[in-house]
Amino acid sequence: MTYGFDERRLHKVFARVLEPNSASQRLLDRLGFEREGRLRDQAFVRGEHVDVLRYGLLESAWDAGE
Repeated sequence: MTYGFDERRLHKVFARVLEPNSASQRLLDRLGFEREGRLRDQAFVRGEHVDVLRYGLLESAWDAGE
């Protein structure tokens, strides 16, 4: 995150996570990401459609959390 915001001068970083992947969701929460949306039945995994969750983190939120 530091590289993206400090070196690359990004304003925002986003991540997509499969809804069943609760470990990744917890990690993004700990890093300060906010859940911004749900793409219903977006991915097809192991024979079934699953939702994809989109998370975002603004540079200002990252700076505030350091």
